[in-house]
Amino acid sequence: MCEQTEDCQFWLKPLITKVSSILGKGFEDVRYEVSVSTDTSINSNIFLVNVVSNANPVDEANKRVKTVDIVVKKMPTGMNKDVVRSREQFHNEILFYKKYAQYYDRAPRCIYATEEPSTDTVIVLENVANKRGYSMCKWKYDTPLEYTLAALREIARFHATAYTMKRTREKELFDFVDTIEEVKFYPETTYRGLFNGTATRSLNSLRKQGYDKEFCDKLEARLANTYEDLILKFIEVEERSITCCSRRRVTSRKSSSSTLR
Repeated sequence: MCEQTEDCQFWLKPLITKVSSILGKGFEDVRYEVSVSTDTSINSNIFLVNVVSNANPVDEANKRVKTVDIVVKKMPTGMNKDVVRSREQFHNEILFYKKYAQYYDRAPRCIYATEEPSTDTVIVLENVANKRGYSMCKWKYDTPLEYTLAALREIARFHATAYTMKRTREKELFDFVDTIEEVKFYPETTYRGLFNGTATRSLNSLRKQGYDKEFCDKLEARLANTYEDLILKFIEVEERSITCCSRRRVTSRKSSSSTLR
């Protein structure tokens, strides 16, 4: 779903100019190499960029050139951005890095982020794979237990940070939570038709097989509003600082003691 690297240069070049000014001394004059992430989704276009300083190496003995690896996330174009509500997702992510990540030291550093009314919205993060040695779990199913436990420990730590903030900076936390925009379960969501249609679809087969009409009619009436009667009740929030994480949102690495983090 990503654009080709040659098609992104017209917006990426000025972006790297902005980023290099933030990176500080030694990055006034830079060149860069870009590649497209192979493990991405329809939610965003992801580019892996290696920014290289053109300045003379400070360490003449080692001739070490200064480089920074970054991840550029850009809002996708086309119909998909409306289907998955990319604007709202990017808004929430930028909000997280601006308002919450300062209290959560294991989040990637957000180098630059801008929220625009068009598809120019972009987020630039440090590449934790290269700088900190993290990587995404390669298993999409039958994940080894150690990875599951490591993810649960980190999610628990994330939640503990939220609970601490709730105790010490409650107004700040809920001001942040109140500006989060709904992504999936909004009034015009396509999930309503998906859940309601799926729940009643099997009744067509029962009717064709001659099942009792009264039973089918009652069951259809019960299942016709599955989205409102079940799904919305299922996702009602009791703790406003709760979160859900998927495989794409969790990376891991081995510590010096061989413990997975």
